[in-house]
Amino acid sequence: MKKSPAAVPHEEHLNETLKDAEQAAAYLNVAIEGNDPRQVLKAIRNVARAQGIANIAEALDMQRESVSRMLSKKGNPALTNFLKILDAAGLVIQVKAKEPVAACRTS
Repeated sequence: MKKSPAAVPHEEHLNETLKDAEQAAAYLNVAIEGNDPRQVLKAIRNVARAQGIANIAEALDMQRESVSRMLSKKGNPALTNFLKILDAAGLVIQVKAKEPVAACRTS
């Protein structure tokens, strides 16, 4: 009898989670709110991987290798490609006003 692993590997769990559009949207929103382009690129890379790089490449009408290169650590996808990746993953980008910071009261 084969034992099942005690835990699911992180990457496998992340891929399964990010296949869901609502989960992927929440994940990307957290990355975007952090205001760090490297984290946003990493998040979009993870979403694209979960959706399937080949599927994303087809939606972008690009070669899979080109999409992988664009989403690499040294990559820098153009805004048009970023939006197309989101579209292929069933997502849209939305802008909202920042929450006002409560004024500090001094006595």
